[in-house]
Amino acid sequence: MPDPATLSFVVFATLTGLAAASDLWRLRIPNRIVLGLVAGYLVLLPWHLGSWGDVAAAMAAAGAVLVAGIVGFARGWFGGGDAKLAAAIALWLGPAALLPFLVTTAVLGGVLAFGVICLRPMSVAGAGFLPRWLWQSNQLPYGAALVPAALWHFPQGAWAAGWLI
Repeated sequence: MPDPATLSFVVFATLTGLAAASDLWRLRIPNRIVLGLVAGYLVLLPWHLGSWGDVAAAMAAAGAVLVAGIVGFARGWFGGGDAKLAAAIALWLGPAALLPFLVTTAVLGGVLAFGVICLRPMSVAGAGFLPRWLWQSNQLPYGAALVPAALWHFPQGAWAAGWLI
């Protein structure tokens, strides 16, 4: 079996990358990707050195992010897939890396919004290689901000802190 730390990063990076790509192209994050992140966490959990208290804290952090995400979705601030993806990422990162992850996500979300504002005139002018949502929607693919922030903070997260060898 490959090194559990490497395997966990590959699983995390692959699934979050698929979520970001889907969000960028279709403004949709499939539930199966989010469920895959949760399942990957649970499957790899036996190799993680964290205590049951660490697991409970990670689940509490994920639950808090999910509740905040549901409120944000109900108010129209972001999509339901973004809320679920943020909660699954919070499960992997744990409470210690959660605030830095959220701050980085907010900064990257601002960069994303600025980029969309700059690209929108070009997309209306007929750049057919760009996804349709860019000129037909007022929505942002926030998964494109969540995922780079998550990958940046993964090494500082509780999950990457220690492994059984």
